[in-house]
Amino acid sequence: MKTSKKLAAFLSVLFVVALVVSFCFVIAESDHDCSGEDCHVCRAINAVATVFVKFSLAVIVVLSALSLVFSAATAVSARAENAIFSTPVSLRVKLLN
Repeated sequence: MKTSKKLAAFLSVLFVVALVVSFCFVIAESDHDCSGEDCHVCRAINAVATVFVKFSLAVIVVLSALSLVFSAATAVSARAENAIFSTPVSLRVKLLN
């Protein structure tokens, strides 16, 4: 179990490093001399932009799913907490005449 967590952490760090290196390449080559239709630099910049858009979309989807799960878990725990701590005595109504 520990090796799979280490592997997942290593792959995550490797992915982030690859993104950072790609963005550094895009920044460095943003004002290059384009050679026309078959420009390898433009193709690489487009590939990095595509990966960034897909990665951003994936992050948004994951964060949305996590927020839904968290809000559902919070609602369920609040209901359970009210059910546990609600007794007939705590729920009584004061009848003041």
